[in-house]
Amino acid sequence: QIHSHSKTCFKYCGKYECICRFDIDESNYGEFSSFDYEKGELCLHCLNGLVNDFNDTIIHAVRCNMDIKFIGSGVSAKAILYYIMDYITKSQLKLHIAYATLDVLTE
Repeated sequence: QIHSHSKTCFKYCGKYECICRFDIDESNYGEFSSFDYEKGELCLHCLNGLVNDFNDTIIHAVRCNMDIKFIGSGVSAKAILYYIMDYITKSQLKLHIAYATLDVLTE
């Protein structure tokens, strides 16, 4: 599954900087696996930076579209953990509170 850039990739581009928001480009490759001791991360080799990581078996098992990312440790693991915790603990705005707020604002 090879990524091809579209308008969606550059949806939030700045005035001088235009980077794929999915962080996928030709430069995201490494011929060898390595370990970054400073960050405490294992960097797996990737021969093509445009390949979208996926696993056909997992996609069929969970019945949804998803990307697969190796999370070894370090900064990436903390960032993913923060994202997941923020997502599962978000609170929904109650409709009666939203209406009351709109009522106050329109008076």
